Amino acid sequence: MSSTPQAREDRRRISRQRVVRRRRGAAAGLLLLGVLIIALVSSGGGSRHASRAAKQAGSRAGSASSASVRLKAVVQQSGRLPAPVQDAAVAEIGPDSALLMGGLDQADTSV
Repeated sequence: MSSTPQAREDRRRISRQRVVRRRRGAAAGLLLLGVLIIALVSSGGGSRHASRAAKQAGSRAGSASSASVRLKAVVQQSGRLPAPVQDAAVAEIGPDSALLMGGLDQADTSV
């Protein structure tokens, strides 16, 4: 079963066109992926939800500052850290109370 030279040439041409289409599709996909990565990186990683939450928290803080609120701080030392710690650890222990652990005092000594 032999085919004519024209038929073989047509099959080769069609095969080359398929390869070119695949390569162009792959190149377009890579380009789209690159644009997407650049867009994500340049957005700073923030989200709309986070900014909305920050605005709501800011509005609540503004309304709380208009009302006079008295705060009471109680300090109890229960021990010493073996080495100075720059930042204190904070934990909420109730709706109106927090626990502060560690940190530095005015003499840069651990508390």
